[in-house]
Order: sequence, then structure tokens, then C-alpha cells
Amino acid sequence: MSALPIDSPSPHSGPASGAEAHSPVPSAPEPPPSAEDLAAAALRRLETALEALDRAVSRHTDRRMQLSDQEAEYSALQEDRSRLAQALDAANERIDTLQDNQIEAARRVERASAAVRAILATARGES
Repeated sequence: MSALPIDSPSPHSGPASGAEAHSPVPSAPEPPPSAEDLAAAALRRLETALEALDRAVSRHTDRRMQLSDQEAEYSALQEDRSRLAQALDAANERIDTLQDNQIEAARRVERASAAVRAILATARGES
């Protein structure tokens, strides 16, 4: 016959009853926090919140300044664009005027050239 192992309590296991093994060890109750401790904790939370608020306000102010700078730059670019558009319109009008003047000058040169040829032809015919 084979021998079956028998569970024997180990020297470190303590009493055999499960209820006694898990009972908490009574400790001294903690005294409630004093009013000074509560006030100090509330003051630390308030200081932390105020610091966070100050950082948020600083970031907001920085963003507003950046936005203001960007708006000023945008406005300057718009003014430049408007001025350049007006200058371009004036230059295009000047080009149109110069082209019209060139056409008129070419007509006059052609008429003058025709007149000179006619005079030369008449002068050759008389000689």
C-alpha cells in the first residue's frame, strides 16, 4: 500500500482556525486633523490653484499679444496689397495710354512718310 501525504501544520502557520488567522491587529485610532492642519491644507490647495490660474492668465495674455501682433501684420499686409493693387491698376492704365500713343505715333509717322514719298515723287517728276 502507498502512503498518502497527510497535511500537517507548519511551524509558521499559526492556529488552525481560519477566522483567527485573518483578524486585524488593533491599532491606535488616528486623531482627527486639527483646524490648523485643515486650514494649512486648504491654503496649500488655494496657493496651487492660484499659481495655476496665474500661469493660465500669462499664457492667455501671451496668446492675445501674439494675436494682436498677427492682426497688425495682417493689416499692414492688406494695406500693402491694396497699395500695390492701385499701383498695378495705374501702371496698366499707363501701359494702355502708351500703347494708344504708340499706335497714333506710328500712324503719324506713316502719314508723314507717305507725304515725303509723294513730295519726292512729285519732285522727281518735275525734273
